[in-house]
Amino acid sequence: ASAGAVSGDHGESDNRPPDLLFAQAQAAWHRWRSIDKSGALPRTQAATLRAQFTTALAHLVEVRPKTFRDTVLDPDANRRRMENLCARVEQAASKPGTAAGQTASPTVRLAALLEEALAANTIGGKVDEEARRRAAAEEVKKSQAAWQTLGPVAPDIARSWTHRFQKACRQF
Repeated sequence: ASAGAVSGDHGESDNRPPDLLFAQAQAAWHRWRSIDKSGALPRTQAATLRAQFTTALAHLVEVRPKTFRDTVLDPDANRRRMENLCARVEQAASKPGTAAGQTASPTVRLAALLEEALAANTIGGKVDEEARRRAAAEEVKKSQAAWQTLGPVAPDIARSWTHRFQKACRQF
């Protein structure tokens, strides 16, 4: 559906039920992602189409916010997911014993040591350093996989969070 048809610019309102509208928008988004990620389009054409698709989808979400709230197409929910994934990878990267943990601020290192001491005290033994490293690596892998499934976010927001996420992954 064009943005005009969604907003009713042509004298018609969008009377599709919310479930149908969401299903159609989600299907279009999945089709677009597969085309965009395939690399089949020339870079400049892909960038132009990506901008148009993002604008149309953002308009649709703006016009019918309740239909998309807390779904894969909700930009606010996706931004929160990005924040959460960044925090998880940054936390994994700041653990003592990791390369980034060695360069972390004294406050971060102290907090991690306190967390470890509390965990050891609770479980009744010292946490194996290798097991902690494997768990952190698994957390980063899960976060990277989850990042690939994120829905749309405004380009400027996506750019900044993607940069932060990639930086944390490299630090790990």
